[in-house]
Amino acid sequence: MPIRCEPGEPNPTHDVSLIDRIGNKRGFIMCDANGNRSPSFHRVPVERTAFKTTTGNSQYSDMDYPYSPIVQENWSGGRGNLDFERDTTRFRDSFRMRTGRTNKAFLGPQEQFTSGLRSQDQLTPGNVVFQPLLDPQGIIAKRFQASASYTAGLAGVIVKCIGEPNDLRIRLSSDAAGARGSSLSSIDVPYTRLPDILSEWLAETVSEVLAATNYYWISIERTGTDTEENHWEIGTKPAVGSTYISPLTPSFNAATFDLYFRLAPADTENRAIAINYKELIYLIVSGNSGAPKIYENGERGAADSNAGQLNKLIDATKTWGTNALVGAVVRVIDGPGKEELQPWRLITANDGTSVTVDHDWQITHTTATTYVIVGLNTLHEITGHTLSSPVTDALVSTTGVLYCCMGDAVTAMRLRAFNDAGTWKHFDDATCHAGEAAGTKPVYIEYLPQQNKIVIANNSDASGAVSVSFMSNVTMPDWGTDLTWETAVPIGSKHRRITNLECYPDDQGSEALWVGKIDRPWIVGQTGNPYPMPLREMESVMTDENFQQSLMHNVYLYFPLGTGLEQYYAGQLTDLGPNLGEGLPANRRGPVSALAGYPGKFFAAIDAGAAGYSSVMMRDGNGWHEHYRAPLGQRISSLIFQSTPGTVLDRLWIYLGNDVIWLPFPSGDTNELSDPNMLYTHEGAIEMSRMHAGMFDVVKVARVIKAWADSLEEDVCWLEMDYRLDDDDTFTAFPLKFQLSPMSEHDLAGNANNPLFGLSGKEITLRLRFRTTDASKTPVLLAVILEAVMRISVKFLRPMTLLLEDSQVLLDGTIDDDQTGAFKKLDLMDTWASDKSQGMLLMRSRSELFDGRMVFLNPVDAHHIQVRDAKDDATRNRIVCVTSAQDA
Repeated sequence: MPIRCEPGEPNPTHDVSLIDRIGNKRGFIMCDANGNRSPSFHRVPVERTAFKTTTGNSQYSDMDYPYSPIVQENWSGGRGNLDFERDTTRFRDSFRMRTGRTNKAFLGPQEQFTSGLRSQDQLTPGNVVFQPLLDPQGIIAKRFQASASYTAGLAGVIVKCIGEPNDLRIRLSSDAAGARGSSLSSIDVPYTRLPDILSEWLAETVSEVLAATNYYWISIERTGTDTEENHWEIGTKPAVGSTYISPLTPSFNAATFDLYFRLAPADTENRAIAINYKELIYLIVSGNSGAPKIYENGERGAADSNAGQLNKLIDATKTWGTNALVGAVVRVIDGPGKEELQPWRLITANDGTSVTVDHDWQITHTTATTYVIVGLNTLHEITGHTLSSPVTDALVSTTGVLYCCMGDAVTAMRLRAFNDAGTWKHFDDATCHAGEAAGTKPVYIEYLPQQNKIVIANNSDASGAVSVSFMSNVTMPDWGTDLTWETAVPIGSKHRRITNLECYPDDQGSEALWVGKIDRPWIVGQTGNPYPMPLREMESVMTDENFQQSLMHNVYLYFPLGTGLEQYYAGQLTDLGPNLGEGLPANRRGPVSALAGYPGKFFAAIDAGAAGYSSVMMRDGNGWHEHYRAPLGQRISSLIFQSTPGTVLDRLWIYLGNDVIWLPFPSGDTNELSDPNMLYTHEGAIEMSRMHAGMFDVVKVARVIKAWADSLEEDVCWLEMDYRLDDDDTFTAFPLKFQLSPMSEHDLAGNANNPLFGLSGKEITLRLRFRTTDASKTPVLLAVILEAVMRISVKFLRPMTLLLEDSQVLLDGTIDDDQTGAFKKLDLMDTWASDKSQGMLLMRSRSELFDGRMVFLNPVDAHHIQVRDAKDDATRNRIVCVTSAQDA
C-alpha cells in the first residue's frame, strides 16, 4: 500500500514517514501517551541559542555573554600568516612597523635623507602633519632656491588618498619677484596610482632644467571639486616656512606649515658598494660602464696640537661651515688621544678649522693624532682616485689597503688614506692610488682570516676558466707591495659564472672559501680541492641573483636563492623566505639585493625592480618584519650598518635609487623605546591575519574592539582601524580613532544616531594604522581585543509519540497491509537509531515543520500494550513509542 503523508495531501495515510538510503520506508501515526490519536507537530532547538561561546584566554574569559574575545597580543612571529588561529604570534602583512619585539608593536624608523651624492633640492621630515587639499587650500605651493644647475627628473611629495578624488597635479613654476610665475611643467597623478589609503612618498617623472641660485615654485593642486569623502592629503612640516596656500583660482596667502618635497635628477642604473674604511662609511657608485665615483660620509684628517685648548680638536687644513658639525661626534682613531677611555666627544660648536667639544680631552693632540667625525647627513665626492671602470667588489685588508676589483679585463687597483706626518692624504693623492700587478684582474675578492690570505675570483681568467686564486704572499702586503697568486683553481663549468665569495666553515668545521655561482655554491677547503654543495636541485632555480649577497651571522651562512633566502649550518639548508607562506604581494617581490647584520637579527633588502616597491625586511627570531618600504620604482642595492659613539643614533645606510638614506637605530641599546633620540616614521600599519575563531563556516558578529596601547595622545599619537569582511578586495576605514591609553575602545554597533550594526562575516580581517605627528613618539600597541559572537547553525529536534500496531487502521480508514507487524517496525526503528544505521533518513510529513528534512532518529522509548481482537479473540500488539528526529 502506498504511504501518503505530504503537505496538502487530501487523503493521507500517515502523519509522518521515514525512508533510509537502501529504500526501507515506513509510515507512522501520531498518538498520545495512551495510544489515542493525537497529531502534534513541534520542533525544539538542540541548543537554546545560536551564540557560540568559547573560553578564550584566561585573562579575557569573563566577558559578558554572549560575547567571546579574539585577542592578539604578540606579533613577533612575523608576516605572511593567512589564518590567525594557526599562529597567534603572526600577522598577514605590515607597512613600516617594528613588530619583532615580543608583546609590542610600534612604528618603524623614520628615514633620514642625505645630501651631496647628486644635485637636488628637498625639505624632508621631521614631524609630519597632513593637510587636506580642500578649500580654502586647493593649491599648496612652496618657493625654493635651486641649489645647483641640473635637470629635475623626479618630483616627490608625501601624499594620502582618501576615497576616489580627482587627479592630483604636481606643477613646477618660475618665480616672479617672490610670487608664483608661469607654469614650466606639470604632471597629473590619478588616485589609482596609490594602491591604498596608506601614505606614500611619490617619486614622479618630470623634466625641467633648473638653474643654480634661481628661485622656483613647486605646487600641489587638486584638479576638480573634491569632498571630505574623496580628497588628497599632503604631508607637511608643522612650522612656518616658504609655503603658500590658495583656492583653485590663485590668491596666495602664507601657510602656517611648510611643504615637504624632493626634486632630483632622473635615476640611472647604478649599483653601490658600501664599505667601512678606517671608521668612516664610503660608497663606491658604479654605472654600467665608465669610471665609478667614491663618496665619503663624514670628515676625517690629521689634527694639529691643541695644547692649552683641550676643549677643541684643531685642523688648520679644513674650511668647515660655522656650526655645520654641531651634534656630530669626533673620534680619535690613531695617535695621541686614542688611548683615552672615551676617545670621542660630542661637538657643540665649530668654526672653519676647529671643533669645540662637550668636555675636555685628557690627552693633548699632536700632528700624529688621526680623527674622524661621524653622525653627519652629508656626503662628498672624492675625485682623482683613477679608478677607470665599474667596481665589482672591494676589500679593506688588515693593513689598511682598499682593493678595488673592476672585472676580468681590468687590472685591480689599491687605494689608501693615511696621516703623512701631520698631513692627511686621501684616495685622490698620487701616493694613495696604484694599480696591482698586470695579471691581477679579479671580479670578486675575499679575506680568509685564519689563513691570513686574500682570495680573488674570475669569470674568465687568463685561460678562459671560471676560477679562484689564493694569495701566495707569505704575509699580508702593506702599501707598495703587489699581491701575488698561487695557481688558479677552476670552479665548475666555465659557462656558469661566479656571483660572490664568502668565508665560512666547511662541513668539518674548518675555515673554507664558499664560491657562489649562478647554479649552486662551491666549497674550497684548505686542501684546495673544490666541490659543489651536494644539492643538485638548486640548479632548478638558477638565476644571476643566486648567492650575489651573503652574510655570516651567528653560526649561520645566509645567501639568496631565487627570490628566497637560504640558511645553512652543519650540512643543513633551510629556506627562510620571505617568499614562503603567503609570500610578498606581486608589486613587492624580488631578489634579495643586500644583507646586513645586527645583534640578534639581520636585514635583507628586497629589490622589487623599477615598477615595484622595494623594501628592507628584518629577520627577527623566526619571522620577517618590514622595516622600511621605498617609493615606487626606487630600487635598493646596498646596506651597511654604522655604530656611532655616545647618544648619537646608530644608522642603517641604504643606497636607494640614486640616493642615500639612513634609518635610525638606538645608540648603546637595542630597544628603540628606551632611546629618547629615536625617530619614528609618521605612519605604519599591521594587517592582521583573518580571524575565524577556528570555525570557518560560522558567521561572526563583532560588537566592540579594544586597543590596549601605551603612549596614545589625542591628535599626536593614535591608532586608526580598517576592516575587511569575507572576500572583500579592499579595506573599509572605521571612522573613529583610538586615542586613549592604556585602553581605548569603540562600539562597532554605533548608536541610534549613527547605527553601524557591527562587523559581520565568516572571516574578519583587521588592519591597524599607527599615526604620529611627533617623530620622537610612537603608539605602542600591546593587545587588540575583538569582542564577537559566533552565529552557529541551529539544529532542531522534532519530538514524536507514535503508535505501532499489527494491522493498523490508517488515517484514510484502510487497513495497513504491511505484514511485518508492530515489533518488526520497532526493530527497524531501533536499527535506524543505533550504530548500525546506514546514515540519514528522509522525513516526509503532513506538516511543513517536519516535511522534507534529513534527520537522524534518536533512541526509542517503547510501551507495549497487548490488545485482544473481539472478532477472532486474537492478540493484536500495540506499542506506544516516544522518540525524536534530529536535523542531520
